[in-house]
Amino acid sequence: KYITQATAHAPDLRKHIYKGIRSLNKQTVLAWLQEALERADEPSRQKRIQETIKYIDNNWDGIGLPYLLGNDMIELSEYYSVFRLFSKKVRL
Repeated sequence: KYITQATAHAPDLRKHIYKGIRSLNKQTVLAWLQEALERADEPSRQKRIQETIKYIDNNWDGIGLPYLLGNDMIELSEYYSVFRLFSKKVRL
């Protein structure tokens, strides 16, 4: 969502940003977002891109985690879902 909104004025940058995420290269992602910021001409769009840069910078570990874990991430999310369901039942 953040990336789609941040690159609405420059959709050609989106593929580069997602490629950077998949390759777990935070600096590449931030560099392409900086390019989007330079192309933005409206203050509201610039603010949105700056918020996206801040979000990605602060949450990089969680953003890259699915690509780092691959299939293990699916198993982890399934385990977490079962754990949440079980903990709700125990509280009743």
